Amino acid sequence: MFGLLPIEGSWFLRFEKLLKEFFLKSPRPSLPLKRAPPLTPTLSPSGKREETAPPRRSEPLRSKVGGASKPSPYLAGWDRLIIAWIYGNNNTQSSIYGVNQDYLSIRQLKVADGEMFTDTDIKAASKVCILGQTVVDYLFPDGSDPIGKVVRFNSIPFRVIGVLKKKGYNSMGMDQDDLVPAPYTTVMKRIMAQTYLGGIVCSAITEEASQPAQDQITEILRRNHKLKDATETTEADEDDFNIRSQEEISSMMNSTMSTITILLGSVAGISLLVGGIGIMNIMYVSVTE
Repeated sequence: MFGLLPIEGSWFLRFEKLLKEFFLKSPRPSLPLKRAPPLTPTLSPSGKREETAPPRRSEPLRSKVGGASKPSPYLAGWDRLIIAWIYGNNNTQSSIYGVNQDYLSIRQLKVADGEMFTDTDIKAASKVCILGQTVVDYLFPDGSDPIGKVVRFNSIPFRVIGVLKKKGYNSMGMDQDDLVPAPYTTVMKRIMAQTYLGGIVCSAITEEASQPAQDQITEILRRNHKLKDATETTEADEDDFNIRSQEEISSMMNSTMSTITILLGSVAGISLLVGGIGIMNIMYVSVTE
Protein backbone atom coordinates (compact mmCIF):
# COMPACT_ATOMS: atom_id res chain seq x y z
CA MET A 1 0.00 0.00 0.00
CA PHE A 2 2.84 2.35 0.87
CA GLY A 3 4.50 1.61 -2.48
CA LEU A 4 1.64 3.28 -4.34
CA LEU A 5 2.56 6.81 -3.26
CA PRO A 6 5.95 7.20 -4.95
CA ILE A 7 4.74 5.39 -8.06
CA GLU A 8 1.65 7.55 -8.38
CA GLY A 9 3.63 10.70 -7.58
CA SER A 10 6.32 10.04 -10.19
CA TRP A 11 3.79 9.34 -12.94
CA PHE A 12 1.81 12.40 -11.89
CA LEU A 13 4.87 14.64 -12.20
CA ARG A 14 5.79 13.19 -15.60
CA PHE A 15 2.24 13.58 -16.88
CA GLU A 16 2.06 17.14 -15.55
CA LYS A 17 5.35 17.98 -17.29
CA LEU A 18 4.02 16.64 -20.59
CA LEU A 19 0.84 18.68 -20.27
CA LYS A 20 2.74 21.88 -19.52
CA GLU A 21 4.99 21.33 -22.50
CA PHE A 22 2.00 20.60 -24.73
CA PHE A 23 -0.08 23.61 -23.70
CA LEU A 24 2.67 26.19 -23.22
CA LYS A 25 5.12 25.36 -26.02
CA SER A 26 2.98 23.86 -28.75
CA PRO A 27 1.93 26.20 -31.57
CA ARG A 28 -1.52 24.65 -31.50
CA PRO A 29 -3.96 26.87 -29.62
CA SER A 30 -5.27 25.55 -26.38
CA LEU A 31 -4.91 27.56 -23.25
CA PRO A 32 -5.61 30.23 -22.24
CA LEU A 33 -8.21 31.35 -24.75
CA LYS A 34 -11.00 33.91 -24.45
CA ARG A 35 -13.98 34.07 -26.74
CA ALA A 36 -14.94 37.54 -27.89
CA PRO A 37 -18.53 38.64 -27.21
CA PRO A 38 -20.85 39.77 -30.00
CA LEU A 39 -20.34 43.12 -31.65
CA THR A 40 -21.97 46.19 -30.16
CA PRO A 41 -23.65 48.55 -32.65
CA THR A 42 -22.89 52.24 -32.13
CA LEU A 43 -23.52 55.49 -33.97
CA SER A 44 -20.68 57.28 -35.73
CA PRO A 45 -20.30 61.09 -35.59
CA SER A 46 -22.04 61.24 -38.96
CA GLY A 47 -25.05 59.45 -37.52
CA LYS A 48 -24.49 56.22 -39.43
CA ARG A 49 -24.83 52.91 -37.62
CA GLU A 50 -21.52 51.09 -37.35
CA GLU A 51 -19.87 48.40 -35.24
CA THR A 52 -17.18 48.93 -32.66
CA ALA A 53 -13.79 47.39 -33.40
CA PRO A 54 -13.49 44.34 -31.16
CA PRO A 55 -9.72 43.97 -31.72
CA ARG A 56 -9.26 46.99 -29.46
CA ARG A 57 -10.67 44.96 -26.58
CA SER A 58 -7.25 43.38 -26.16
CA GLU A 59 -5.52 46.75 -25.68
CA PRO A 60 -6.46 47.28 -21.97
CA LEU A 61 -4.88 43.92 -21.16
CA ARG A 62 -1.50 45.02 -22.50
CA SER A 63 -0.76 47.36 -19.61
CA LYS A 64 -3.16 46.49 -16.79
CA VAL A 65 -2.42 42.80 -16.17
CA GLY A 66 0.73 42.63 -14.07
CA GLY A 67 1.04 38.85 -13.85
CA ALA A 68 0.75 38.03 -17.54
CA SER A 69 2.64 38.64 -20.75
CA LYS A 70 1.39 41.05 -23.38
CA PRO A 71 -1.67 39.48 -25.01
CA SER A 72 -2.00 38.55 -28.64
CA PRO A 73 -5.26 38.59 -30.61
CA TYR A 74 -5.86 35.12 -31.93
CA LEU A 75 -7.76 33.74 -34.90
CA ALA A 76 -7.49 30.13 -36.00
CA GLY A 77 -10.04 27.57 -37.00
CA TRP A 78 -8.45 24.26 -37.84
CA ASP A 79 -11.49 23.04 -39.74
CA ARG A 80 -11.71 26.25 -41.81
CA LEU A 81 -8.09 27.34 -42.07
CA ILE A 82 -6.20 24.13 -42.87
CA ILE A 83 -6.00 24.64 -46.62
CA ALA A 84 -3.25 23.89 -49.10
CA TRP A 85 -0.33 26.30 -49.26
CA ILE A 86 1.04 26.39 -52.79
CA TYR A 87 4.32 27.52 -54.32
CA GLY A 88 5.00 26.53 -57.90
CA ASN A 89 4.36 22.78 -58.23
CA ASN A 90 4.71 22.16 -54.49
CA ASN A 91 1.96 22.26 -51.90
CA THR A 92 1.28 21.30 -48.30
CA GLN A 93 -1.54 21.59 -45.80
CA SER A 94 -0.90 23.75 -42.76
CA SER A 95 -2.78 26.09 -40.42
CA ILE A 96 -2.63 29.88 -40.62
CA TYR A 97 -2.73 31.77 -37.32
CA GLY A 98 -3.91 35.37 -37.11
CA VAL A 99 -1.80 36.93 -34.34
CA ASN A 100 0.35 39.93 -33.45
CA GLN A 101 4.07 40.20 -32.66
CA ASP A 102 3.67 39.11 -29.01
CA TYR A 103 2.43 35.67 -30.05
CA LEU A 104 5.97 34.45 -30.69
CA SER A 105 7.12 35.14 -27.12
CA ILE A 106 3.92 33.63 -25.69
CA ARG A 107 4.49 30.38 -27.60
CA GLN A 108 8.28 30.58 -27.24
CA LEU A 109 8.91 30.86 -30.99
CA LYS A 110 11.72 32.78 -32.68
CA VAL A 111 12.35 34.10 -36.19
CA ALA A 112 15.48 32.43 -37.58
CA ASP A 113 15.59 34.22 -40.93
CA GLY A 114 13.94 37.40 -42.17
CA GLU A 115 11.78 39.47 -39.84
CA MET A 116 8.48 39.56 -38.00
CA PHE A 117 5.60 41.58 -39.41
CA THR A 118 5.15 45.08 -37.95
CA ASP A 119 2.34 47.23 -36.57
CA THR A 120 2.11 48.82 -40.01
CA ASP A 121 1.42 45.40 -41.54
CA ILE A 122 -1.29 44.80 -38.94
CA LYS A 123 -2.96 48.16 -39.50
CA ALA A 124 -2.89 47.71 -43.28
CA ALA A 125 -3.91 44.02 -43.13
CA SER A 126 -0.90 43.27 -45.31
CA LYS A 127 -0.73 39.89 -47.01
CA VAL A 128 2.55 38.82 -45.42
CA CYS A 129 3.36 35.70 -43.39
CA ILE A 130 6.01 33.80 -41.44
CA LEU A 131 6.59 30.14 -42.37
CA GLY A 132 7.32 27.30 -40.00
CA GLN A 133 10.23 25.06 -40.98
CA THR A 134 7.98 22.12 -41.92
CA VAL A 135 6.07 24.31 -44.36
CA VAL A 136 9.37 25.55 -45.81
CA ASP A 137 10.60 21.98 -46.34
CA TYR A 138 7.48 21.08 -48.32
CA LEU A 139 7.20 24.25 -50.40
CA PHE A 140 10.93 24.71 -51.03
CA PRO A 141 12.38 21.17 -51.15
CA ASP A 142 15.36 22.36 -53.21
CA GLY A 143 16.59 24.44 -50.28
CA SER A 144 16.01 27.80 -51.95
CA ASP A 145 15.52 30.90 -49.81
CA PRO A 146 11.77 31.49 -49.20
CA ILE A 147 12.22 35.12 -48.07
CA GLY A 148 10.52 37.45 -50.53
CA LYS A 149 8.74 34.65 -52.37
CA VAL A 150 4.97 34.76 -52.87
CA VAL A 151 3.06 31.66 -51.73
CA ARG A 152 -0.67 31.12 -52.07
CA PHE A 153 -3.10 30.22 -49.32
CA ASN A 154 -5.83 28.68 -51.44
CA SER A 155 -6.15 31.56 -53.95
CA ILE A 156 -4.82 34.37 -51.72
CA PRO A 157 -1.17 35.42 -52.29
CA PHE A 158 1.08 35.95 -49.26
CA ARG A 159 4.61 37.33 -49.34
CA VAL A 160 7.01 35.41 -47.09
CA ILE A 161 8.95 37.80 -44.85
CA GLY A 162 10.39 35.38 -42.30
CA VAL A 163 11.06 31.77 -41.29
CA LEU A 164 10.64 30.45 -37.75
CA LYS A 165 13.46 28.70 -35.92
CA LYS A 166 13.05 24.93 -36.01
CA LYS A 167 11.66 23.36 -32.81
CA GLY A 168 10.80 19.80 -33.88
CA TYR A 169 8.18 17.60 -32.27
CA ASN A 170 7.07 18.02 -28.69
CA SER A 171 6.59 15.24 -26.14
CA MET A 172 2.97 14.80 -27.24
CA GLY A 173 4.08 14.02 -30.81
CA MET A 174 2.90 17.30 -32.38
CA ASP A 175 4.94 19.09 -35.04
CA GLN A 176 5.74 22.54 -33.63
CA ASP A 177 7.01 23.76 -37.01
CA ASP A 178 3.82 23.13 -38.96
CA LEU A 179 2.26 26.61 -38.76
CA VAL A 180 2.06 29.93 -40.59
CA PRO A 181 1.60 33.08 -38.44
CA ALA A 182 0.18 36.16 -40.20
CA PRO A 183 -1.24 39.53 -39.07
CA TYR A 184 -4.54 38.90 -37.31
CA THR A 185 -6.20 41.70 -39.28
CA THR A 186 -5.27 39.96 -42.53
CA VAL A 187 -6.75 36.64 -41.41
CA MET A 188 -9.79 38.39 -39.96
CA LYS A 189 -10.64 40.48 -43.03
CA ARG A 190 -9.19 38.67 -46.05
CA ILE A 191 -9.71 35.03 -45.06
CA MET A 192 -12.41 34.67 -42.42
CA ALA A 193 -14.39 37.74 -43.53
CA GLN A 194 -15.28 38.78 -39.98
CA THR A 195 -14.79 41.89 -37.86
CA TYR A 196 -14.28 40.35 -34.43
CA LEU A 197 -11.58 38.35 -32.70
CA GLY A 198 -11.91 34.64 -32.08
CA GLY A 199 -9.88 34.93 -28.90
CA ILE A 200 -7.04 36.55 -26.99
CA VAL A 201 -4.11 34.47 -25.80
CA CYS A 202 -1.49 35.32 -23.17
CA SER A 203 0.72 33.49 -20.71
CA ALA A 204 1.33 33.98 -17.00
CA ILE A 205 4.79 35.20 -16.02
CA THR A 206 5.03 32.44 -13.40
CA GLU A 207 2.83 29.52 -12.41
CA GLU A 208 1.95 31.29 -9.15
CA ALA A 209 0.81 34.38 -11.06
CA SER A 210 -1.68 32.41 -13.17
CA GLN A 211 -4.74 32.77 -10.93
CA PRO A 212 -4.15 36.46 -10.03
CA ALA A 213 -3.70 37.20 -13.75
CA GLN A 214 -7.01 35.47 -14.54
CA ASP A 215 -8.74 37.49 -11.83
CA GLN A 216 -7.34 40.75 -13.24
CA ILE A 217 -8.34 39.81 -16.79
CA THR A 218 -11.85 38.93 -15.64
CA GLU A 219 -12.17 42.25 -13.81
CA ILE A 220 -10.92 44.25 -16.81
CA LEU A 221 -13.19 42.49 -19.30
CA ARG A 222 -16.25 42.83 -17.07
CA ARG A 223 -15.56 46.55 -16.67
CA ASN A 224 -14.96 47.09 -20.40
CA HIS A 225 -18.10 45.13 -21.29
CA LYS A 226 -20.06 47.17 -18.75
CA LEU A 227 -21.27 44.10 -16.84
CA LYS A 228 -22.94 44.91 -13.52
CA ASP A 229 -21.77 43.43 -10.24
CA ALA A 230 -24.14 41.92 -7.70
CA THR A 231 -26.00 44.23 -5.33
CA GLU A 232 -28.33 43.66 -2.41
CA THR A 233 -31.33 43.56 -4.71
CA THR A 234 -29.96 42.32 -8.04
CA GLU A 235 -27.75 39.51 -9.22
CA ALA A 236 -24.50 40.07 -11.10
CA ASP A 237 -24.52 39.93 -14.89
CA GLU A 238 -23.11 36.72 -16.28
CA ASP A 239 -19.76 36.89 -18.07
CA ASP A 240 -20.16 37.16 -21.83
CA PHE A 241 -16.69 35.70 -22.34
CA ASN A 242 -14.84 32.50 -21.43
CA ILE A 243 -11.43 32.26 -19.80
CA ARG A 244 -9.70 28.89 -19.89
CA SER A 245 -6.36 28.00 -18.41
CA GLN A 246 -4.09 25.07 -17.78
CA GLU A 247 -5.44 24.83 -14.24
CA GLU A 248 -8.65 23.30 -15.59
CA ILE A 249 -6.64 20.45 -17.09
CA SER A 250 -4.55 20.23 -13.92
CA SER A 251 -7.68 19.96 -11.78
CA MET A 252 -9.08 17.21 -14.01
CA MET A 253 -5.72 15.45 -13.88
CA ASN A 254 -5.65 15.62 -10.06
CA SER A 255 -9.13 14.12 -9.89
CA THR A 256 -8.20 11.36 -12.33
CA MET A 257 -4.97 10.52 -10.50
CA SER A 258 -6.82 10.43 -7.16
CA THR A 259 -9.35 8.00 -8.62
CA ILE A 260 -6.58 5.82 -10.02
CA THR A 261 -4.77 5.87 -6.67
CA ILE A 262 -7.92 4.79 -4.82
CA LEU A 263 -8.52 2.05 -7.40
CA LEU A 264 -4.96 0.74 -7.10
CA GLY A 265 -5.19 0.90 -3.33
CA SER A 266 -8.42 -1.08 -3.36
CA VAL A 267 -6.91 -3.74 -5.63
CA ALA A 268 -3.81 -3.96 -3.42
CA GLY A 269 -5.99 -4.21 -0.30
CA ILE A 270 -8.09 -7.01 -1.78
CA SER A 271 -4.94 -8.84 -2.87
CA LEU A 272 -3.51 -8.61 0.65
CA LEU A 273 -6.78 -9.82 2.14
CA VAL A 274 -7.02 -12.80 -0.20
CA GLY A 275 -3.36 -13.65 0.33
CA GLY A 276 -3.76 -13.36 4.11
CA ILE A 277 -6.76 -15.68 4.11
CA GLY A 278 -4.83 -18.25 2.03
CA ILE A 279 -1.83 -18.15 4.40
CA MET A 280 -4.16 -18.39 7.41
CA ASN A 281 -5.82 -21.51 5.97
CA ILE A 282 -2.43 -23.15 5.31
CA MET A 283 -1.29 -22.41 8.88
CA TYR A 284 -4.59 -23.70 10.24
CA VAL A 285 -4.22 -27.00 8.37
CA SER A 286 -0.64 -27.38 9.59
CA VAL A 287 -1.59 -26.87 13.23
CA THR A 288 -4.49 -29.31 12.96
CA GLU A 289 -2.21 -32.03 11.55
